[in-house]
Amino acid sequence: MPPTTALAPTTPPQVASWGRVARACRWMLVVSWVALTLVALLAGEREATLSDLEDAVASGEVQEVEVAGGLEEGDRGSASVQVRWDRGLLTYTTALVEERPLPSGRSGAQGADDDPAVADVEARLRDLQPDLRVTRTAWTGPGSSVLGWGLPAWAGLLHLGVLLGTLFSLTGSPQPWRATRWAWFWLLLLVPPIGVPAYLLLAGPTPPVPAPSATRRRLTGGRGFLLGIVGSMGLAVLVAWLA
Repeated sequence: MPPTTALAPTTPPQVASWGRVARACRWMLVVSWVALTLVALLAGEREATLSDLEDAVASGEVQEVEVAGGLEEGDRGSASVQVRWDRGLLTYTTALVEERPLPSGRSGAQGADDDPAVADVEARLRDLQPDLRVTRTAWTGPGSSVLGWGLPAWAGLLHLGVLLGTLFSLTGSPQPWRATRWAWFWLLLLVPPIGVPAYLLLAGPTPPVPAPSATRRRLTGGRGFLLGIVGSMGLAVLVAWLA
C-alpha cells in the first residue's frame, strides 16, 4: 500500500488576499471602536433639554443635580450654566443660561446663544422638588459631542481617528467582502455608527464570522448609497426619539 500524505488545509483565496498588515489594522480599529463604545456608555453624557430635566426632577426620579457656572446671588446680566444629573446608569447634561433681569414671559425661552434662559436655575428646580440636593461644581462639561453624547476630548479624537482609519483601510486593503468599495464608502459616510462596525466585522477576515462564498454577489455602490440614505433617516429618527 503506498504511503499516505496529509494535505495541509488551504486558505480560501478571498481570505489569503488579506495580508497580515491589513488584518492587524482592522483588528486595531475594532478594538478602538469597542473602547469608544464603552467610553460612551460608561463615561459619556447624554444631552438633554430643560423639559427633560424638569420632568425628571418633578417626578422624583432625580434627587441630586450638579450645577456649574451661572450668576452669583445679586448679580445681573447673563451667564452660561451646565446642569448634570443621573437617571439610572446614564448621565445627562443640560445647557442653560441664567439671565437677570429676565424679560417678562421669557422664562424657558431660547437665550441669545440658543440655550433656554431662566432667572435662577437652582430656585426653579427647587420649586419642582424642595428636597432636591444641588451641588455647585467647577465642572465645565464634556470636551466633545458625538451624536448627542458628550465625551471627553480624547474620546472625540479617538472617534475621528477611527473614522479616518476605517476610510484608509477601505482604500488601502484588498477588495472588501460583501460590498464594493463604493458601497462601503456610502455606508461609512452616511451612517458611521452602523457602517463603521459593519465594515470592520464583515468586510474582511474576522473570526468567527464565516467568509462569504466566492461567487456571492456584493452590494453595489448604488444600492449602498440608497441603503445609507434609508439608514441615516432611521438613525435620525432614533436619535430624536431617545433625546
